[in-house]
Amino acid sequence: MMGEIHSKMARIYEKLRVPTLNDAHETLGEAFLNLKTSCSKMTKVITRDFIKFFRYHKYELGAIEDLLSTWTEKRAELSTTEKKLRDKKELLYTQKLVAKWGLGPDCTIPVDTLLNNKVIAFKEMLPAETHEAHIQRIHYGYYANKIIEEFNRINKKEEDDIKSHFLKVARDSCDIFEEINVMWADMVAHFTQIKDVVDTSDEKIVKAHAQLPENTFSKKEELAAMKKKR
Repeated sequence: MMGEIHSKMARIYEKLRVPTLNDAHETLGEAFLNLKTSCSKMTKVITRDFIKFFRYHKYELGAIEDLLSTWTEKRAELSTTEKKLRDKKELLYTQKLVAKWGLGPDCTIPVDTLLNNKVIAFKEMLPAETHEAHIQRIHYGYYANKIIEEFNRINKKEEDDIKSHFLKVARDSCDIFEEINVMWADMVAHFTQIKDVVDTSDEKIVKAHAQLPENTFSKKEELAAMKKKR
């Protein structure tokens, strides 16, 4: 928008034969068009290299969050199961009702030994429910290991991506800002040159006026003086 306005002004001053303003607006028009191009490039860098990059990694983290949620559920289920089993075994051991312990045929430990050794008794009683709790612990461990594997994979991938990806982003951004820097530096040099030309021209005009004699009259002033003499 600004580039088009200054380009239009330059054409107007060209027709009016005002070279200084024509040159100034032409320079400004070109500068704003170049600035628009540079800003457009920077917008693409931000959209392509920042937003899309982190959007992808957000999806990756979403997968970890799902695994973490499942792992939390499995941990809660396991904690509840183990507590119920532990409380039930404690009650059965206190009651000394070995018939309700559900001892399997593979148990060869004497009953007296079981009644006098709580640790051994807890290992042998309620084998089916103990096995079920063990399966739950395996599931819990699976999700815990899966989360660690995914987390390490994403960490490694993200580390590699950030190094290579943002090295390119930094270089592209440097190139764009270098273009802008060069543009403004050219404008400083250009307008400094125009200012020097204008200042020199004004100085010459001032000196020319200073050299005129004090009684120098314009044509109009000379006619007025002649009429007075008559």
